[in-house]
Amino acid sequence: MRRACALALLLLAGPAWADDTVYAASQQAAPLYGRLASARSAALGGAFSAVLEGADALFGNPAGLARLQGLNAGLHYQSWLADVSDETGYVAEGLGPGVGLGAYGHLTDYGTFQLRDDNGQRVGDASARDLAFGLGLGVASGPLDFGVAARVVHQDLVGEQAWGLSVDAGATWQRGGTRVGLAAVDVGTALDGSQGAESLRLGASHRFDLGSAALLPAVGVQWEPQGLSHVQAGVELQVNRALALRGGYDQALGDTLLEGLQGFTLGLGFRLGSVCLDYAYIPFGDIGAGHRISVSWQAAPRGGEAGSAADAPLAPGPAAAMAEGPPPDVLALPRHLAQDGRLGEALAELRRLTVEQKSNGAIWRELGQLEWRMNLRGQGLADLRAAQGLAPDPALEAWIHQAEAALAAPGGLEKP
Repeated sequence: MRRACALALLLLAGPAWADDTVYAASQQAAPLYGRLASARSAALGGAFSAVLEGADALFGNPAGLARLQGLNAGLHYQSWLADVSDETGYVAEGLGPGVGLGAYGHLTDYGTFQLRDDNGQRVGDASARDLAFGLGLGVASGPLDFGVAARVVHQDLVGEQAWGLSVDAGATWQRGGTRVGLAAVDVGTALDGSQGAESLRLGASHRFDLGSAALLPAVGVQWEPQGLSHVQAGVELQVNRALALRGGYDQALGDTLLEGLQGFTLGLGFRLGSVCLDYAYIPFGDIGAGHRISVSWQAAPRGGEAGSAADAPLAPGPAAAMAEGPPPDVLALPRHLAQDGRLGEALAELRRLTVEQKSNGAIWRELGQLEWRMNLRGQGLADLRAAQGLAPDPALEAWIHQAEAALAAPGGLEKP
C-alpha cells in the first residue's frame, strides 16, 4: 500500500530519474506543495513560477506579494489522475506601498484505497489526504522585492499521521516590463523522516505593450536535487480586457518513462469586472491529464472604489498635460494595466518608478492622477504637488488649488 501511494505521489509530482528498484522522487515528502498554482500559472508550463506577481506569488515566489494592492481572494480546484483532486482557498492584501501579506488553506484528497492481506483478500478500505495551511509576506525595496512563506502540512496516509513544515523564499528584480526572479520552494518538509521535495527556480519575463493587447512571454529553469529538473517556457496573450490565451511547455531533463502528449500546457482566462475565471489543461501522456480551474476576485485598494463619479478629475485636470512626459516605454506598462482595469498593479508600478526616477515629474503626475481616480485623494494631491514642483505647469497648479478648495468645502467634491 505504501509503495502504491508513493508511486501515485510520484506521478503527480513529475517522474524522476529511473532506478532499477524505485524512483528517487517517491521518497520525497508532499511533492504537490511545490506545484501549487493558479490555473493561469499552470497553463504557462510553470515558466512563471519564479516571477509571479500578486496573490499567485503565494504558491511560487512570495516576493511577488510585495506589489499586491487591495484585497484579493480566490479558489483553485484541480482534478488529477486516478480520482485525485486538490483544492486551495486563499486571501491576500497589500498592507501599504511595498508590503503584501497572504494566507491559504489546501486539501489534497487521494481517494479511497482497498486494503488486502498477504493472500490478496480484501480486508477493508482506507483513505489518504493532505491538509496544509500557509502564510506569506513580500516586501519591496526599490527595484528589488523579497518574500518568505511558510506552510504546515498534516498528512493522513492510510491511517498513519505525520506533520511537516516547509519554507519558500525568493527575490525578484523589476524594471519596466521586465522581471527576473529566483526562489527556493518547499524547503524543509519532513513527513515521517521523508526528504522534502525541494526545488530551486530561476525565471525571467517581459511584458510587450501591443496597444489594446499585451504579450507576456517567460522562460524558467527548475532544479530539483532529489528529483527531475525542468526547463520551461510560456506565453500569455492578453487579447483585450476580458480574454487571455495561454500556452506553455515543460521539458523534463530526463526520461519520464511516459508515452503520448506531455509537457505542453494550454489555458484560457476570462475577466468580468473584478472577477477572473481561468482554466488550464495539463497532459501526462498515456496516463491521463489534469484540469485546473481558478476563480479569483480583486477589490480596489484601500481608500475607495474606482469607477465612481468622484474619480473624474476636475477640469481642466492633469490628464491634458500627459502628452508631454517621459518616453512612451516608461509609462506604457502602468497605462496598459490601468486600461485593463488592473488599477492596483498600475499603482504599484508607478510607485516603483517614482523610487527609480525621483526627479521625473511626469511619473509623479501620472501617479497622482491614478490615485485621484482611485479615490486616494490626499495622497493623489500630494503627488500632484510633487509633480508640479519638479515640472511647473500653470494648468496643473490651477487644478490643484481648485481641488483643494473643493475638498475643503462642506461635502467635498460629492456636493454640487
